[in-house]
Amino acid sequence: QPWAETLQLSVDDDQAPPPDIYYLLVDGLGQPEFLSQNYPVAQHALRDVLTDRGFQVLERSNCSYPQTALSAASTLNMDHLQNLLEIRDPENSDRRILRGMISHNRATMALRKAGYVLDAFPSGYPVTRMAEPHRCWQPRLNPTFLEYYVLDDGLLPLLHRLLGHGPADLSHELRRRRLDFIFDHLPDARRELVDDQPLFVFAHILAPHPPFVFDAAGRPLNPPIKFGFADGSHWRAGHGSDAAAYKALYSEQFAYVMQRLGEAVDGILANSPRPPVIIIQGDHGPGAGLDWEDAAASDHQERFGIYNAWYVPEGVDISLRDDEMAANTFIVLLNGVFGAGLEQVPDGQWFAPSSKPYLFSDVLPQRSGH
Repeated sequence: QPWAETLQLSVDDDQAPPPDIYYLLVDGLGQPEFLSQNYPVAQHALRDVLTDRGFQVLERSNCSYPQTALSAASTLNMDHLQNLLEIRDPENSDRRILRGMISHNRATMALRKAGYVLDAFPSGYPVTRMAEPHRCWQPRLNPTFLEYYVLDDGLLPLLHRLLGHGPADLSHELRRRRLDFIFDHLPDARRELVDDQPLFVFAHILAPHPPFVFDAAGRPLNPPIKFGFADGSHWRAGHGSDAAAYKALYSEQFAYVMQRLGEAVDGILANSPRPPVIIIQGDHGPGAGLDWEDAAASDHQERFGIYNAWYVPEGVDISLRDDEMAANTFIVLLNGVFGAGLEQVPDGQWFAPSSKPYLFSDVLPQRSGH
């Protein structure tokens, strides 16, 4: 398959070790320019948390697809999916091929061949798990998506109600603990590594994507309904709420996520033997205006606009466009760190319904806020 083609990076043994690389894929983290105009997000949370720490925050960055599996597969394999896959049946709903593309992606395989150790911080979403990481960081109680939903069945929700709790309080608490575990332990990734061993960290942080379980100060929120990772029109239908309610809850969780990211960055920098490259990037934007089955009824600027912030140490030649596309992330990175000479892919955006992830429709010309 095209995405499995070997990419050889040039590493000079006589020079200093290449920088550590942290790729933090933050689910649903939206574009600063769009959020500042359409969401009640505080300015400090939106930009200052990272710019004060030396990051370049790109204002108008975009992804190419509105779903995590599609976007991550494209970004990690450095091309659009239409160039990577032979899609014989666009009506197919099987995401296992995307799972394989992410777990054995071109960028990670190239870095491992160049001598990098891979540490992974999984979210519980099986599609974004890395294959055979050196270390896998997760709490002892680490339910998968399926296990979260199993907790919502049977006697447990009834018992919760009898005790005066919401039907999914346990699931929401486990979700909070997993998110906090990632933020707490990202600075520990260099533990037990010798100083000249380069490290690549992949973390999938499944927030500020719903469910919304934190307020801006990190206090717990327990939605009084069954647990679910539904977004967009699925979230609105399940909550009986409108876009305004989504925006308010999203903005609260966004603020807490940014606070924790800033704290994690402080720890990473303090524990690094040499300045690392840190990329904090959304896989797609929020979903207040997303209709999962109708491209024409969806706000593409909201969903395709992503947060994209880079910490680049001195001596690493990385030049970034303010509207950088996610598919070029590792092309830009590997060119800057290793002089890989990779050609960037052209801009492109394609909507795909939730039920048919390979049924692509071109939406790049459609740009409108709501």
